[in-house]
Amino acid sequence: MSDKDGKMKIRKQYRPEIEGLRIIAALLVAIYHIWMMRVSGGVDVFFVVSGFLITTSLMSKYARDGYIKFSTFILGLLKRLLPNALTVLLFVTVAGYFILPEVRHFDTMKEIIASLFYYENWQLAIIGTDYLDQTNEKSPVQHFWAMSIQGQFYVIWFVVISLAILLHEKLKRNFNRIFFLILALLIITSLSFSIYLTAVNQSWAYFDTRTRVWEFAIGGMLVLFIFKVKLPAFISTVIGWIGLVALVSTGLLLDVEGSFPSYVALWQVMAAVFVMLAGQNPTKLGVEKFLGSKPMVSLGGLSYGLYLWHWPLLSFYYVIFDTKDVGVLHGVLIILLSLAL
Repeated sequence: MSDKDGKMKIRKQYRPEIEGLRIIAALLVAIYHIWMMRVSGGVDVFFVVSGFLITTSLMSKYARDGYIKFSTFILGLLKRLLPNALTVLLFVTVAGYFILPEVRHFDTMKEIIASLFYYENWQLAIIGTDYLDQTNEKSPVQHFWAMSIQGQFYVIWFVVISLAILLHEKLKRNFNRIFFLILALLIITSLSFSIYLTAVNQSWAYFDTRTRVWEFAIGGMLVLFIFKVKLPAFISTVIGWIGLVALVSTGLLLDVEGSFPSYVALWQVMAAVFVMLAGQNPTKLGVEKFLGSKPMVSLGGLSYGLYLWHWPLLSFYYVIFDTKDVGVLHGVLIILLSLAL
């Protein structure tokens, strides 16, 4: 935020409904992967939430200290993200040696390395992976494409906010206005590019960081406005539940196989925005009461782990049982084991 003199100040607030939103997104990813092999929209929610939280974090650091330091920022992120990721990658390395056919060992190791250094999305794009093709053999670390984009985004976002801060200090202009213009430019450019690239090369567009930046930017822009939006109780309740229903129904209602990400991703992005706006304007029957409940918040703390673990377990299940179909019981066990791990 900025005050009337243009000096930045930030309002931090615990948002329990975000934890509930995270577990819903992670469960949707797992459920759609296990039983439907379709895009759920859950990853796009993670991108919006990440944009919101990282923007809040960087702006609050600047408001408190007068500067943001790249090494401190990145090391803090790696301290949170790497332990779980390294554990999963080590598991895949060892288990993959015994479970996967020998002919797949070399390619799997290349993708493990790409996942470790946060460029798995580009690795998959270069080798021509079609994420939406159910007949393709699925790498046990293919899902790290989203983590790679997220890692790249953190670096991009440090540069973006540093640029906004530099212009704010040099030009003595209101930070919010400067940051808004930068975000608007990113959203328009990235979304336009996503629409274009999806039309000409959908498999590449799916993994391209540039086609996803606008989703993070929407989360960042939300920081500028969410504390100012005051919704009537009825409107807040309605849009919150609409957002949740829209998110859950993404893969059922939209032609994600034929036209994703492109403008189609606006559906789940705006669903996440609706839920977060409702959370800022709580009501007695609001969706935030459900998403912010103790069980949902507790499960939300496991959402990252659920996302990381479900895919390698599912990939190894396919190989061990020589099947592409997962029964209800086995699918539930994969999800429960992922949560336990």
